[in-house]
Amino acid sequence: MKLKYIYSACAVIETPDIRIASDPWFTPGADIGSWLHYPPLDKNPINIIGEVDAIYISHVHADHYDPIFLRQYLEVYPKVRFFITNGALGLLARRMTIDGFKFEQFETKKVKNTEIHIIPCESSELDHDTACVVTHGNQSIVNMNDNHISPKQIEKICATCPNGRPTAALLPYTGAGPFPQTYYFESEIEQNQAAEQKKQQFLGVYSEYIDRLNPEVAIPFAGKFVLMGPLARHNNLRGYADAVDVLNIPKYKDASIVLEDNGKGILNLENMKATAVRTKPYDLAKMNDYIAKYPFPGYHYEQEFKFLDNRPLPLLNLLKVAYKRALERSPTNFDYWVCLRTKLDSPAFVFNTCKNQGVSLVNDITSLKPRIEVEIDPRLLFGILTGYYHWEEMDGGSHTMTRRVPMDFRIEVYDFLRYLAAAP
Repeated sequence: MKLKYIYSACAVIETPDIRIASDPWFTPGADIGSWLHYPPLDKNPINIIGEVDAIYISHVHADHYDPIFLRQYLEVYPKVRFFITNGALGLLARRMTIDGFKFEQFETKKVKNTEIHIIPCESSELDHDTACVVTHGNQSIVNMNDNHISPKQIEKICATCPNGRPTAALLPYTGAGPFPQTYYFESEIEQNQAAEQKKQQFLGVYSEYIDRLNPEVAIPFAGKFVLMGPLARHNNLRGYADAVDVLNIPKYKDASIVLEDNGKGILNLENMKATAVRTKPYDLAKMNDYIAKYPFPGYHYEQEFKFLDNRPLPLLNLLKVAYKRALERSPTNFDYWVCLRTKLDSPAFVFNTCKNQGVSLVNDITSLKPRIEVEIDPRLLFGILTGYYHWEEMDGGSHTMTRRVPMDFRIEVYDFLRYLAAAP
């Protein structure tokens, strides 16, 4: 078996029977136009990947499911097959059907002497992330993508590996999200501390996966991008780890390999030798220079919502419908206030996540506690409420500024907001 690393969550697993690429995201502008690849690829990604028999897509997030690139790949290699989960939620299957793709859903598939297992993560309720295990003979590669730690999923993975553990494991080491870079803090010191804490938290996930899976070789994987355009100012506050940071974890340094980008890093499982590895972090000055010079086209809502006159958007009416739907689907069991502003000095759209108190326009929100204040472009809010965009894309793309009072994180509030859309 061989593993060729391309970029972020894209790699090619090769056995004597089949070649499978994973999650090829190569269209700039994921998450409503803010995500950019770095380092840039040195040639067409189709040529770097080469011809494969199948493409495995782990879940519906934009840096894993890239329909624009998939269509481009199909134009060159029309016989490629798409493998996805047959999990009960079916978000990815519905999206791919709408986009016109044919796909194969399964838990286990055998191709001659190779077995492919797609194992959902029970803790990923809304996006239904999956892991993929490919085995041949006594060798196995597990791709964990963006999965959260799930003991049941890990138990299933180890059960599929011939030796009870993976030969090689592609493991998450960092993550997206709007915190802490788009949040207001009492001081810059506190925000920097939050960024470092986030970085160490994800490196802790990488470490825990090694402890639980016990692979022969661990490879930091997925979640690689930078913010472009005006939001690039947030890059140094994202709490983002470079893959080589795993080499600074003493307990796991010898078990970890950072494969070089662009298809140059190839791990041969026969002898556990890699053709090219990376041991130094990316040059931040070069990265910032590349982002500054990149021809930024604007965020999606800036390009896609062009109105004929200055009539105000019907945000209040849309919010009333969306609020009712969110209360029906995911109310909190405690009082919490959401305050949405389209301008810093404008009244806020205010509503309670626990019980229906309507949607009001309020100038002074200081008495509302606990609360979350979100500053959002009106075009972006319009897109979310109409279902054109999704709240998670907005968060992942760092498109808002947020204040929590108090700062405590309440997952139930974010679950509520994920359902805040007037469209079904």
